[in-house]
Amino acid sequence: MIPEDVKEVLKRDTEKSKVTEFESDSGHYTYAILPLESRASPEYFDALIEGLKCMMDDEIKKANVILGIEAKAFVFTPLLARELGMDWVAVRKRDYRTEQIVIDQKKAYRGATKLYCVGLERGDRPLIVEDMISSGGTVLATVEALKRKNFEIAGIGTVYERGDGIKKIKEAGYDAKGLMRLEMENGRPVISRFYGD
Repeated sequence: MIPEDVKEVLKRDTEKSKVTEFESDSGHYTYAILPLESRASPEYFDALIEGLKCMMDDEIKKANVILGIEAKAFVFTPLLARELGMDWVAVRKRDYRTEQIVIDQKKAYRGATKLYCVGLERGDRPLIVEDMISSGGTVLATVEALKRKNFEIAGIGTVYERGDGIKKIKEAGYDAKGLMRLEMENGRPVISRFYGD
């Protein structure tokens, strides 16, 4: 259960986010510039880490590394790893041209690209933690690439969920959890529910 004071901070700081407009391959859309890509207070980070720990307690017990996917997950996943006393592993957009795991990523708004991971070691049980799951494409591509290399996924979690990505991940046979459901109402970001509500 997510504590009420944690929910209050996360809801407040998220809902005061600025918004902008973009054009994409699929048309025009409104984009919330959330705290993880603009300005985040110490209270926001404390609430975020506490909320993720509460939501993913069972998965944390199975994991030995936190896997953060570039870019915005890099802002908070090292803090989560530090808090849990686990190693942090990066998934980057940079091809290191060495032995690495290659992930064919599909983005909700911007076509496809590749991601790369050199930090995982045999026997690791990664907990994949994202900033946002919208379409689920990045997470599914990451899970499939790790499964091909025989990694056991400890769990999948995200700070924000939007769209039907969590549903798609579950339909593919993997459990995934979202800390907060983000909606856009009248051009403004709104948290419609928290995990466990």
